[in-house]
Amino acid sequence: MTQIMKASDTKELSNLGQMEFEKNVLEGPMFKNVVTSIEEAALNGYSSWSINNVPFEDIRGLKIIQTALQAEGYECEINMNNEFNFFGMKLTTRQFKVSW
Repeated sequence: MTQIMKASDTKELSNLGQMEFEKNVLEGPMFKNVVTSIEEAALNGYSSWSINNVPFEDIRGLKIIQTALQAEGYECEINMNNEFNFFGMKLTTRQFKVSW
């Protein structure tokens, strides 16, 4: 018979999984690319940097990066806009923007 985990055990497992995910994001290529892009933009005299058309699956990782950047004094936001194309189909665009 399959056993059901207690809700408290499942919550603890979820918290451990979230902590591991956050660690992987902050040590991974997405974070390194964002930091490098910010530095390049600053070296070119800009005071902000953004990514347009962010894939939906990247939003969770970018929220972790957003928190880390805000802790260091950056202004950081994730914008989602709903638009309609020529054929009336709804399109959601996502933007990740960092300012300093």
